[in-house]
Amino acid sequence: TAPGVPPSDAIIAKYPYTLKIVGHTHEFSRAGTRQVIVGNGGAPITGSSSYGYALIQQTASGDIQVSNLDYNSNAPTTSFTVPK
Repeated sequence: TAPGVPPSDAIIAKYPYTLKIVGHTHEFSRAGTRQVIVGNGGAPITGSSSYGYALIQQTASGDIQVSNLDYNSNAPTTSFTVPK
C-alpha cells in the first residue's frame, strides 16, 4: 500500500527474475515460490520470527539457497532452495 509499490510491481512483472527479495515487514518469510521477505534485522519483530539476517547463495547448479540465520548464534533457523 506504500507509494511506489504498484509501479514497481508493474516493472517487475515485465521481466523474468530468479529471486525477489523484499522487506520492511519486520519478519523473515517465504512470500511465494520465488519471493522472500527479509526484514528481521532491526526494529521489533512482528510474528514469531527472531532477530537475524539472511544469507543468499547461488549454488554450482545455479539454484539459489536462502537461509535465515539467528543473530545471536549465527545458526540457520530456516532454509529453502529456489530452483534455477
